[in-house]
Amino acid sequence: FLPGGNLSAARARLKEKGYTDEAITTAFAKQYDHAVLKTKPADASLEGYIYGETYEFFVGVSVEEILERTFDQLEKEVKENNLEEGFKQQGLTLHEGIVLASVVQRESGVLPDDMSKVAQVFLKRLALDIPLGSDAIIAYYADQQVENRDKTDMSYLETTPCPWNSRRCVGLPPTAIASPGAGALNAVAHPADTDYLYFLTGDDGKMYYGRTEAEHEQNKINYCQEMCLIL
Repeated sequence: FLPGGNLSAARARLKEKGYTDEAITTAFAKQYDHAVLKTKPADASLEGYIYGETYEFFVGVSVEEILERTFDQLEKEVKENNLEEGFKQQGLTLHEGIVLASVVQRESGVLPDDMSKVAQVFLKRLALDIPLGSDAIIAYYADQQVENRDKTDMSYLETTPCPWNSRRCVGLPPTAIASPGAGALNAVAHPADTDYLYFLTGDDGKMYYGRTEAEHEQNKINYCQEMCLIL
């Protein structure tokens, strides 16, 4: 399982290993009694909790046992990095920290500095009670609606309902949108000491930040002629 992957990718990986759709669906729908899931709402999926790592299992292990192992690994990361306390300092529960880290994972580059700055932007937006403005959240919803959709179809920016439309709706999405890695989790627990309110990924793959809407719009003109047209 990879950081940044989602439940659909996890399902596909398990099917590759010979597990049936029925076994996978049953395991993913089960209510698990695990410490790392203690703040997850009962009606929320396991999105975000299958920790991205390489695992080895004996032949014949159940899907439930595989998932339990990934929860164990996530709990280890949480404890070793004191993430729950770090999330608390940002006003987040463990579940909320994982959800926000998943958005940071999907929105930011691979550099820790970018992850911490992106986390700072989202945390500031939450504090100001304004929409996160994350197209990755809308894209996740769109992917759930239409498999292999046209990613240049920007109509989802208007048709996606709350609470998934992060351009119009305030707050976090109901679930994570991917499995956050250690970098994204730590970025949310320890965001950058900056005061940005905007960011974007340029056509060159680099991250550009702005403190005002005017700066953000100028960054679009200067650096984002193609990427900003893809959802």
